[in-house]
Amino acid sequence: MQIPGSTRFLVLFAREEDAQRFAAALPARLAKFGLELAEEKTRLMPFGWRAWRAAENRGLPSERFDFLGFRHFGARTRSGVWRLQRRPTPKSRHKFLLQIKSTLHRLMHASVLAQQQYLSRALRGYYGYFGLSGCSAALETIRLQVQYAWIQVLRRRSQRGHRGKGWYFSQRWFWVPPAKLRPHRMMAR
Repeated sequence: MQIPGSTRFLVLFAREEDAQRFAAALPARLAKFGLELAEEKTRLMPFGWRAWRAAENRGLPSERFDFLGFRHFGARTRSGVWRLQRRPTPKSRHKFLLQIKSTLHRLMHASVLAQQQYLSRALRGYYGYFGLSGCSAALETIRLQVQYAWIQVLRRRSQRGHRGKGWYFSQRWFWVPPAKLRPHRMMAR
């Protein structure tokens, strides 16, 4: 029996043999509780600095995966050391922007200050979850997309001539908070 919206989990192993042994034993263990794995969402993949280096030596891109709204991948730091990087997935960014746009359309005729307060709260919540080291470019892009969506809604409020984007950006009430990143905690290797 597969439960809709079932639990997602990620298991990491240092050695490939341990991962294969776990993968072989997991379906039987879950069956004891009447559960089964979703085969299309289950896979074994090499990940970490060794797998990244091997892929780099062969000229191939390293593995990456999406989990809990983040895309996880390995990347080289400025000093040349491997590091786990996480960025918001395109799906999570798109979902957030759709929610913002639908709420802005509902609030179209509310005061601009009420709209600004809503957008500030929504962006702070988004930054709170996705505000990791290395995500600043993605978060700044989201901020700009939210502001352009707000401009579109403000322009639809009236049938009179619309103002240019520069006018909106020059207004004090048009401000939305910039991203503040959480400090990065190094993961044990």
